[in-house]
Amino acid sequence: MKLLNIIFIMLLFFTLNNCRQKEVVSMGKESDRYLNFEKKVFKEVFLEIVDSTHKDGRVYLQELPGMDFEKRKAKFEKDTNKLVLAIFDFTWPIWKENKKEIINHYNNSEFAYDDSKDIQKFKIDLQEFPNSKYIFKYNSKFPKGDKYKIWETKYDFEFAGALVFSRIQFTKNFQKGALAVSYACGTKCGWNYLVFIKKKNQKWIVEEVKVTSMS
Repeated sequence: MKLLNIIFIMLLFFTLNNCRQKEVVSMGKESDRYLNFEKKVFKEVFLEIVDSTHKDGRVYLQELPGMDFEKRKAKFEKDTNKLVLAIFDFTWPIWKENKKEIINHYNNSEFAYDDSKDIQKFKIDLQEFPNSKYIFKYNSKFPKGDKYKIWETKYDFEFAGALVFSRIQFTKNFQKGALAVSYACGTKCGWNYLVFIKKKNQKWIVEEVKVTSMS
């Protein structure tokens, strides 16, 4: 009888342990599924966000008294050379101020901020964004040193600045989302944004771009 009890307890232990293992695997698969979904959405809106947040430094930098700004702007807008943008290799956390703005943007019933996304980063795959306007390079491939090094270096291409992206915070029904984007075009040239996106006709698009700070 004691032997049967021991066997029963052992079987119960292995059954429960197996269930826990399956649960962990299931949770892992679920987590991967959500991450893959987020990456897919990021891929859909990436180029539109770049177009909405990037400023051509050749136009906005070094404004001098008497300069014909509009003529200068028109000249570079006609330039067909691809602009090179540095993209930070991994996603970055959302600033506390921007976090509050995102939370206030949505109703509590439709949105819950996922703090884990500020800790768990993913690497941005630049090969997923073929286009005729930009050349994307990882920020890690640019000269390292002090904060001015990347801007003081002479390149054999049109370096247009650097972009940083956060992960996407989705509403509970996964029909809308928000992320933070920072763009720098010089030592004293930069913009910080909150970008709100939504799903429309089975496609993710940019709904609103809000400037949160600039220099």
